[in-house]
Amino acid sequence: VSYKWIQYGGAAATLTNTTSPTLSVSGLKDGKYYFRLTVTDDKGATDYDNVLVNVTNSSTASIETGGGNIYPVAYAGPDKRITDIVNSLRIYGSAKDSDGRITSYKWAQYGGDPVTLTNANSPTPTVSDLEPGKYYFKLTVKDDDGALDTDRMLIVVSES
Repeated sequence: VSYKWIQYGGAAATLTNTTSPTLSVSGLKDGKYYFRLTVTDDKGATDYDNVLVNVTNSSTASIETGGGNIYPVAYAGPDKRITDIVNSLRIYGSAKDSDGRITSYKWAQYGGDPVTLTNANSPTPTVSDLEPGKYYFKLTVKDDDGALDTDRMLIVVSES
């Protein structure tokens, strides 16, 4: 019942017909462009597929779908709200790769006062030295074809 196209990588391009089965893209220059189509059926179920468009010489484009790599999906877990100061907290992230396997996990803090992040190269790192405030983290995963995906999460610590 619905279609939604987005661009999630590469140089900026102009997208039209983003809610139809056929996407129109203009303004392409040499390089790789990454697009995702998400579809929803009449029962509310959704699925998606990724498309890589590789433009060379600004006149030729090759499109890789289906037979190309399906990008991994990172899940950093839900945002967390903590009302008691804790010495440490484990974050539970995960990832899936429907056509291969996940080869690396990398957590990084990108906002808030600095904290200690141990086991940052695992799906479940530990965060220490939390004080009241907001802490922003991202999980980046890589699959066995070298494709990446990132998801973000927030930890809010407040005094009870």
